[in-house]
Amino acid sequence: MKLRTLFSFLKKSIGIKLLATLVLTSCLFAFIKLVNIILPFFVEKFINDIQKGKFCSLYLYEAACIYAVSFLMQSLVSYIYGRKQIQVKNRLQLKLTDSILRQNPQRIKTLGEGFFSKLLDQSVDTIVNTITPYNVYTALLIFQNIIIIVILYSKNRWAGSLCTVLFIFYFVAYIINSRLFSAILMEFIERTNSSMSVTYDFIRGNKSLVASQKALAFANTSIRKILYKVRASEFRLQFFFDLLFSTLNNLIQPCINLLMIAILGHDVIRNGMSFGTFVLIITFYNIFQSGLNNFQSVADTLFRAQGAVESLAEFTSQDTSIIRKGLDYSSTEYFFHAENLFMTAGTRTILEKSSFVLECGRHYALIGFSGLGKSSLANAFLGLRSVDSGNIWFMNPNNEVSEVWSFENMAWLSQDTDIFNMSLEENIFLGDEHDEAEYQSLIKLFGLENLLNRQMGSLGSCISGGEKKLVGLARFIHQLKTKAFYFIDEGFVSLDAYTKHKALTIIKEVLHGKTGICITHDNEVFQALSDSILLYDSECYLSQIEKTGSKPLQEYLK
Repeated sequence: MKLRTLFSFLKKSIGIKLLATLVLTSCLFAFIKLVNIILPFFVEKFINDIQKGKFCSLYLYEAACIYAVSFLMQSLVSYIYGRKQIQVKNRLQLKLTDSILRQNPQRIKTLGEGFFSKLLDQSVDTIVNTITPYNVYTALLIFQNIIIIVILYSKNRWAGSLCTVLFIFYFVAYIINSRLFSAILMEFIERTNSSMSVTYDFIRGNKSLVASQKALAFANTSIRKILYKVRASEFRLQFFFDLLFSTLNNLIQPCINLLMIAILGHDVIRNGMSFGTFVLIITFYNIFQSGLNNFQSVADTLFRAQGAVESLAEFTSQDTSIIRKGLDYSSTEYFFHAENLFMTAGTRTILEKSSFVLECGRHYALIGFSGLGKSSLANAFLGLRSVDSGNIWFMNPNNEVSEVWSFENMAWLSQDTDIFNMSLEENIFLGDEHDEAEYQSLIKLFGLENLLNRQMGSLGSCISGGEKKLVGLARFIHQLKTKAFYFIDEGFVSLDAYTKHKALTIIKEVLHGKTGICITHDNEVFQALSDSILLYDSECYLSQIEKTGSKPLQEYLK
């Protein structure tokens, strides 16, 4: 991955000022840490003085001072970096969370909670850690090795030549291994994803398997086959990944080590090389060896960062978020106006070409047998899914539902109330302005006193299913104070008879003067909340028909 891709993403996500601070502090830390290559020179001077019969501790004292100052500066830079890194992670996560919240809810549901959890936790850490002081220092060790080669050339040309050869060997091995590694890794990732998908499909569908030994055997055989392919790819990945570098580490490098010692020993005896210089060269050679594997570690870091950047970029770019313009409130000519709507689900047609105008001031019941596509049509009304052909407008011709959020002027009640791990008040109003009188009125209206001073739990885990429904009803009534339209999708399912009758009485009164749609299979809800009917028939046509007295819902379906 090109570094500019990473820097471009970070600059866009966290700003140039914060990015520059991170990079500069990391580079400063790395250069301070490079003071390690100074120590061998002090040791050389000290040993040479001993050979001459002098014991001078000044060199050791100076080295100790340099290292003490270096340590203090490294600690200070690390502290500054750590403080800034917190800001970077928070800003990245906030931007990512905002992008996820702006995604189509249907898309989020499809991808699943685990997908976004992985994005938030692993990807952010991977990207930020790419430019930590340690990783920048690791990258600069390659530059340090070049400096060491130059120093060794100045001390002994044979030592410099051997290190140059070794450096080239590792560089070539890195190029070959990276290309090979990438090819095998792509295959491994593809097979791993396939394996996880099949395995989780069987786990989620185990209810269909446990009653049949043949089905269980089929599932286990299928999983075993694909896991075998994955592990075979994993073996090849690990084997080839290690092959070149193990050859270098276990064959070539030991031979060069022996050759280096022989050459230096010969020079000490024949050419009068001082023992201090001998120690200096050996010390630098050991430092040089420790940095040879940095080619691969830097490549690994950048490879992981590339995957993280690609994942996060998808959800922080405007191209993948739903960016909707504001509603035009200049006129209210109708509720919804549809022309030539045609919708499919996979290869199945769920709505033949239909055109209709839903008038304001009416309460529509959207009815039809289960599985026909009522929920898909509802999502099309709300802009949560696109239609295959045709157009839908909300309120007036300036509000095409693919361009605006009809939600902005619509109260929403569904069978699955979204509950957040916050207080009752926060869950009802979701940041809307309200006064204490309204809050207390809603508590009394739906008997929510026992939920006061409690956190609702993630997804409402700390309250019952019935309590979730009541919180949703309270939220719905609050929204109707400021919104002219509503949409109810099986909002009274699972309520006991008494609570449902009470809720319908309250809701019916509040809906007076509003316009909306109620999807229901319940005759009591149908009778209480509708005066017009949208019939979704088995031929995939949507028809408007008049409601006749108290004729039961099932009679219309016939």
